[in-house]
Amino acid sequence: MDAVPVTRISSGAAFETIDVRRAARDVPVAVTFAGGVTVCLRIFVVECVGVFARAVEPNTGG
Repeated sequence: MDAVPVTRISSGAAFETIDVRRAARDVPVAVTFAGGVTVCLRIFVVECVGVFARAVEPNTGG
């Protein structure tokens, strides 16, 4: 359970495919979208079919 293949995040929004190399419970993952928007996602469940995220917070640092 070290690496997870390219997965999709499902949170009721239009997320694109994200490569999650290190996925674990309650681990924040920074994701940059094609539009240049970066958000912080907290993974709480990891499955073979995808990753479910919660606590989506906008990260406007920089």
